[in-house]
Amino acid sequence: MLQVVAGGGRYLAGFGLFALTIGAIGRHGAAAITGIIGFALVITPLEPRIPGGAGKHLHAYLPTAPGP
Repeated sequence: MLQVVAGGGRYLAGFGLFALTIGAIGRHGAAAITGIIGFALVITPLEPRIPGGAGKHLHAYLPTAPGP
């Protein structure tokens, strides 16, 4: 149970840091929101359909991926 709670916290922290990074790069709050929504709703579900090794390489850097 503790692992589930800690994993949920790490997931939200990772996604939050990713949103902060997108916001800092875009220098606008709307860019951060658009980037995160696009990432969560478009890239993550399409990741298994990416051909070759690129999908596996991308999956390692997604905040939705489990730890090592």
